[in-house]
Amino acid sequence: MKISQKELKRVEIIILLNANKIKHKEAAEKLELTSRQTKRLLKRYRESGEAGLLSKKRGKPSNNKYNEQFKEKIKTIIENRYSDFKPTFAAEKLEEDQGIRISKETLRGYMIEWKLWTPNLKKDCIIHQQRARRVCFGELVQIDGSHHAWFEERGPKCCLIVFVDDATSRIVELRFFHSETTQAYFACVKRYIKKYGRPLAFYNDKHGIFRVNQKDVDQGRTQFQRAMEELDIKIICANSPQAKEYVS
Repeated sequence: MKISQKELKRVEIIILLNANKIKHKEAAEKLELTSRQTKRLLKRYRESGEAGLLSKKRGKPSNNKYNEQFKEKIKTIIENRYSDFKPTFAAEKLEEDQGIRISKETLRGYMIEWKLWTPNLKKDCIIHQQRARRVCFGELVQIDGSHHAWFEERGPKCCLIVFVDDATSRIVELRFFHSETTQAYFACVKRYIKKYGRPLAFYNDKHGIFRVNQKDVDQGRTQFQRAMEELDIKIICANSPQAKEYVS
């Protein structure tokens, strides 16, 4: 059974939502659905797995399906007049010369069915494997800063620094700062260690706080890197924001 790219995207996003890898609002935006529709999809996934996310119209004739007599008429016209046309141009000529209106998408499907047109082959859509979570609390802590007008018009924009335990998805540190700085992360690390002890590793992006990004510097270390080395805490830099969710 062939699955469309739209359905693959839906499966991928709902899997991430079910695993608490993305927020409900973000999932709804990516799916271009309402919050209620997204909740229904999540419920269907939990009840029936990936099969529950496939279109319920699969295998059923469309409400707008043309009758066979009309299809045969279009096929004859295409074969006799526009056999070397692409679907979009053929649809335009059908309306212009014959007064027949049919969408280019519908005509494309017919022409493929009739072997009058072969679509360009596209690469298969790949669902990336999710990065496996660590087993133990404190083994890996994801750290990140989010710049936003958190207080709307009641205060200036600021940065919310968040520490999330990878094994449990538990927020273990959450503080507002004027900006995302090394000193801000130091303050959060200090509070974390006092409360939970030393983690094995921090997982972060490639911000200049966590690594030297200048190409002409070979073996430089940032202040944060040197401090974490002294504490024997490993720093892991994700290749992209998505890499925090996928195996690289």
